[in-house]
Amino acid sequence: MTVRCHKGYLISVLTSLVALFLCFPAEAAPRQTVLTSPNGRLKAQISNRGGLSFSLSYNDKLLMEDCEISMKLDSKNFNGKGRTVNKNIVVTPISETLHPTAYTKNEVDARFNEVRLTYKDYEVIFRAYDDGFAYRFAAFHSSPFKVMSEQADFHFAGDWPSFATWSTGYVPNDKKSFDKQYHHSFENTYSHLPLSGWPTDRLAYLPMMVKADGGICICITEADLQNYPGMYLQFTDKKHQIYSGRFAAYPTGSAQGGRHNLESIVSGREKYIAKYDSPASVTEFPWRVIAVAPSDVKMADNDLVYKLATPPGFEASFGWVRPGKALWDWWSSRMLHGVDFKCGINTQTYKHYVDFAAEHGFQYVVIGEGWSSGPQADLYQVVSGLDLRGVVEYAREKRIGILLWAGYWALSRDLEQIFDYYAKLGVEGFVVDMLHRDDQPMVEFMTRTASAAATHHLLVDFHGCCKPTGLTKTWPNVISFESAVTMEKTKTISRELDMVTNDVTLPFVRAVAGPIDYCPGAMRNASLKNFYTIYEEPMSQGTRCHQLAAAIVFHSPLVTLCDSPSNYLDNRECFDFLAGIPTVWDETRMVSGEAGEYIILSRRKGSVWYIAGLNGWTERDVLVDLGFQRGDFLVEVLQDGVNADYLAKDFSHRFTDTRKTRELPVRMAPGGGFVVRIIPNPNSGMDLSIDE
Repeated sequence: MTVRCHKGYLISVLTSLVALFLCFPAEAAPRQTVLTSPNGRLKAQISNRGGLSFSLSYNDKLLMEDCEISMKLDSKNFNGKGRTVNKNIVVTPISETLHPTAYTKNEVDARFNEVRLTYKDYEVIFRAYDDGFAYRFAAFHSSPFKVMSEQADFHFAGDWPSFATWSTGYVPNDKKSFDKQYHHSFENTYSHLPLSGWPTDRLAYLPMMVKADGGICICITEADLQNYPGMYLQFTDKKHQIYSGRFAAYPTGSAQGGRHNLESIVSGREKYIAKYDSPASVTEFPWRVIAVAPSDVKMADNDLVYKLATPPGFEASFGWVRPGKALWDWWSSRMLHGVDFKCGINTQTYKHYVDFAAEHGFQYVVIGEGWSSGPQADLYQVVSGLDLRGVVEYAREKRIGILLWAGYWALSRDLEQIFDYYAKLGVEGFVVDMLHRDDQPMVEFMTRTASAAATHHLLVDFHGCCKPTGLTKTWPNVISFESAVTMEKTKTISRELDMVTNDVTLPFVRAVAGPIDYCPGAMRNASLKNFYTIYEEPMSQGTRCHQLAAAIVFHSPLVTLCDSPSNYLDNRECFDFLAGIPTVWDETRMVSGEAGEYIILSRRKGSVWYIAGLNGWTERDVLVDLGFQRGDFLVEVLQDGVNADYLAKDFSHRFTDTRKTRELPVRMAPGGGFVVRIIPNPNSGMDLSIDE
């Protein structure tokens, strides 16, 4: 088996102009344009008759109709009224093949058909891919301007089930506090309810998913968000079932506050949503993304956001970016046993973490909240007892990179200088937290952080932030995003927060937007009835094998394992499997699944395949097909033990091979899971190496 490695993005673009709509009168462009996907299944009918709108169907099933779109810039209206500059509207087929370096696959088919409606002051670009539809506005405006508002109405053709997350900034029965919904941590579980059941006074943040008739899935999100407020959805028209884009207005001012004084609290907002004081001749606004798939499991393998994101500049080189696994100290409260020093935020503890990481093939150690700052929000101050410079030098000798946690306010006040200082110290990146907004200044901060970090060869992992929109493609040093309920929450949640159902929903909705820094790997596990919150010694909801599967199901080029070295040494069988899992992949195949219930997928790195199943609360027996592997392969299986339904740490570990069986029966307990590793049989003489 030969695996070809690609560095950077080798994009082969074959562009040909095909005039599908010819012989229109020279004085006006057509008012209706039909845009289909390359495979012909997705069809968008675009109208600029009296205003811009689109309708969308899949396999002739109507999904959306008369979705009105427009923008208002100062006194200019981008609403499709008036004549287009391009008299004849043509459909342009474009063939692209993308070769990512840190993704779920090493090749992405990005073919699409495109239509551009060009007016005097602006342009609207529409694209149809096999896996979705997208549009964006672009302004031809070289003098300063403000965006007063944007209309993005989504009119669904049926009252279908949906998966939506609401802002936790909501204040019940208080219309004056509506804007508080724009300040939150982007950490909430999904509500599963019909579209008509949406509250009208709450904001849903993206992505959100709808399941239309026939199992067709529709996921709404956005891509290439770099200097513009993030989009929310509000149920605005019950009669016509319209869900409208909503955007945080530009802040009039902000002040230090919030948790540990590390957040920026907005004091008021302007009457516009974005401003551009020094715009380029063409300002492109974010893509509005409607991902479409024939089933839940196909949606879980949707690449549309990645395809639409801007690639790195041709002059940029990111060969220094090193994906990999990290040990994290915060979740386990740095609890160690069997050591001869007092564990905590101190030099001995972190050197112990470094030693463990180096011994077991990790690439990083994350030094989490508490190493610096305090109420002063000063990242140059290091707590007493921690020789940070010494730890960084010690780690570098063992080829382990140190990543530092940083709150927004402490970092933003001195961004360039902090990056310069810690890069020279030898730190290899930052986990940036407490952003808690996605208005234009905060989104611009994220882009600026990515750029500044790249200059100093630093990685960035965003937490407490909005969903990814392709920034990991544009700036590959932005290695992951949180923007979800992850293992962090198990330190503080009550039993009512259903982590297991959350886990089997994320792959179908949130993961469509990009990588998730889920932080799996808990070795203390509990069934729902036995789960309780304990901050110092937290536990996971669900079984041990649920945690193992999460490390494969939730893609992130940086996989951060949450538990302590001591707990991993006490559970070597499971830890050894975790330690061997790659973090980037050559190929991904979805096997089966249903949002909110379960997912089974397979991923390949080199000649080694991994299969993972993540289960909800319903016990499930599955038959894993190994027939896709031709030849002699060794099969390693870790699955829920017979008593895992109440003793969540129970698991079984066995080996077989493809000569004995081509079908592998596996039982998943409630809240359970399984993992399978398939490697060429050592007796066959094939190369078993896995290149991270």
